[in-house]
Amino acid sequence: VAGAACASTMWTPFLLFFNGQTPTGLAIALLPGALAAMEKAFRTYGLRGRLVLVACLSLGAGCAHPGGGQVLIVLACAKPALRSRVLVGAAGLLILALMMANAQLQRMAAFPREPRTLLQRVELALFLTPREGRAWDYAWFLLLAGLGLIALGRERSRRLLVLAWSVCAALIVLAQSAVAPLAAVTGAWWGDYNRYLALMALLVGALAGLGTQSAIDWASRHRAGVPASAALAVISLVITLSQVPSNRMWVQRGYDSAFLVHPAWLGDGERRDMETTDRFVFDDAVVYGAPQTGAGLVGVLTGGRSVHGSVGSPSDPRQDYLAWHFRDLHTDPEVCAIIRQEGGTPLFYDDSTASSDEIGESYPGYLDVDTSTGFIPIATLDTATVYRITACEK
Repeated sequence: VAGAACASTMWTPFLLFFNGQTPTGLAIALLPGALAAMEKAFRTYGLRGRLVLVACLSLGAGCAHPGGGQVLIVLACAKPALRSRVLVGAAGLLILALMMANAQLQRMAAFPREPRTLLQRVELALFLTPREGRAWDYAWFLLLAGLGLIALGRERSRRLLVLAWSVCAALIVLAQSAVAPLAAVTGAWWGDYNRYLALMALLVGALAGLGTQSAIDWASRHRAGVPASAALAVISLVITLSQVPSNRMWVQRGYDSAFLVHPAWLGDGERRDMETTDRFVFDDAVVYGAPQTGAGLVGVLTGGRSVHGSVGSPSDPRQDYLAWHFRDLHTDPEVCAIIRQEGGTPLFYDDSTASSDEIGESYPGYLDVDTSTGFIPIATLDTATVYRITACEK
């Protein structure tokens, strides 16, 4: 029942298979097994054994995707809050404090995403609201999960799954928090609450299975008896399985090899050069260019700011205008007017190895830019060239 309930949501196949998110999906798939091992360890191992296991589990999930490793570390730090000595709990809080103070994680968490209000994020955490649908599409599924939470919450020795659900719900709410230290705990998954939602789908699926079991156990102990128990199990399966066909397209996309490969935005040499030239190239820089060229990562790897941080990220009308008309800056005064409004030192980031087909879909304005006049090359980062834009200087 738990597997059927989990498969009925669109979050799981979306993140496991869609658009080259295979590493993320692998980390998400590994986490429930890691939680089961952690649950047994916290009941039977000594402190040293727990620490070794948590470290191994975090490294294992982190090898699939750093975000998975960070989730397990957060869970391991939160676990002592349920049942442990004060010293161990303080050590967990210290690790969380160091994580929140990490500047790189703060910058990764601030990566531009579709903005959500606090209320919307709470709704996502509680209702697994699908991308296209209503908040209560999974009402039956969530009701069973609620029963599972209640059943586990009453047993002191089996509360790790409750804690895991609570922590992931908190991470969804904290993703893209305006308070940088709080947002840092979601940094390794780039502040992307969709990935935490995919993990929540697995956790809620397991809770729904446990909720069904607890309801059946209750019914079998009362007059309703076995017929009511069997009816409840059948109803649960029918409702959850009926939702699978509507999400079939997400799984089908996963078996198309074209969508399992996500082209790298920048190579190792380009990244190394970007990081080491930060002090003199990207100081006070506002970087223009299609994000797929590597320009989108400038704001993460350097002190500069990317105008287009991510493909499909929310943008204002001025950014949309540049995405389609940047190459017309020699003839279109509106382009230079926008560049002046953005301020800073305007730079153009161009990579000769970036796919023109991929860029042309959303950022055609950055293709075939005439850099012979009004642009001064100031740095070469492996296969990329960085220009200072002088065409818009007054």
